Amino acid sequence: MSAPFLALFISTQVILIAIHTSTLNAFQLPRIVITKQKQLCTDPNRVITMATSNPTEDIPIKVADKPTASNPWYSDASLKRDREKVMDRRETKWESVSMETSRFILVTDEGMYHERMESETSVPSPLFFTFEEVSALVGKDRLKESLQSSDKNNLLAWVGEHDNQDYWVYATEKVDLDKIRAQNNAKINVAGLREFGDSLLNMTDAAILGTCNGLVEFHKSHSFCSKCGNPTRTSKAGGSRKCTSKICGASVYPRIDTAAIMIITTQCENYALLGRKSNWPQGRYSTLAGFAEIGETMEQCCVRETLEESGIVVDPGSMTFVCSQPWPFPRSLMVGFRAKAQEPGQPSIRIDELEMEDIRWFPREYVRERIEGGSTAMNFQPNEKESEFHIPGPASLGRMLITQWANEI
Repeated sequence: MSAPFLALFISTQVILIAIHTSTLNAFQLPRIVITKQKQLCTDPNRVITMATSNPTEDIPIKVADKPTASNPWYSDASLKRDREKVMDRRETKWESVSMETSRFILVTDEGMYHERMESETSVPSPLFFTFEEVSALVGKDRLKESLQSSDKNNLLAWVGEHDNQDYWVYATEKVDLDKIRAQNNAKINVAGLREFGDSLLNMTDAAILGTCNGLVEFHKSHSFCSKCGNPTRTSKAGGSRKCTSKICGASVYPRIDTAAIMIITTQCENYALLGRKSNWPQGRYSTLAGFAEIGETMEQCCVRETLEESGIVVDPGSMTFVCSQPWPFPRSLMVGFRAKAQEPGQPSIRIDELEMEDIRWFPREYVRERIEGGSTAMNFQPNEKESEFHIPGPASLGRMLITQWANEI
């Protein structure tokens, strides 16, 4: 191509782009952004068009990440959590909040905002807002007030850093949905993370949203100082709360409720002890679990909880640690074990009916044939086969424990 012809070709393209841009502005259409590096919407009266993925055409089907013992769901070692980078003298730096690389997750009393394509086979994905977008939704002044706010409906907390982007969670009472519209026929949903966390494709997304959920639960449950009763406010970029009384000034940090979750087998390991609670969806069975008490080890917790719920005595010498998992509903750390019953055969079960609806010894072959499907969502609607038996979804450590045992030869 000759140089004059090339120059003419480029000029023609520039003119066409300019005409196209003028036409869009004349009709004041919302911006449709088709890359993950989104344009910023600085006009607060303008409809905000969110984009977290490319158009659906010619996109290969994504395969969901699978949790492992070294990298369980709702956790990601690549998510950096050192909040010193966003603080100055233990308070949040506004400059860190207002960076172009900052991304925000919105949470209200109804749940967490996310998007899902309009199809039966679609999966949910996070709805990340830029600083300009979240400022247009809630107001920049109100957002700035959230740095040291005692208002549980004006809460900002730093979640972590991943790929040079800082993630924040902003909790408020409500959001004007008319200012938000998802791209590519996606529908904006609001629901608790437990209802859609199983279906996320990306483990980093799951870790970010899981941390968001845990932080919001912490802040909303610690609005007042346990020492003097005065209101508390966010502190240390949302990593703690501080009493507003100058006399008291006590700080409180997120509490982690540690629980043992265990798969107990017969001595021959061909049967596993699984149970269900009455408020679970029909057919759901999982491993037993329970919170550790003061003065007890996790191994002792495993033995005690199994005995209390089922009447089965665990052989302490058979116990092995498998892995742990954060469970932000609202603030648990699940510690997984595998152990055997002390008595031979299939020991008799004595169900604590205040805790459990049913507990049984399940054969390995039976469970293996029904390992697919299932969910951790409380509103899960099982099909005919799952109504008889299913295990929790991939977000649950219980599923990992059951699957590892069931697939053994």
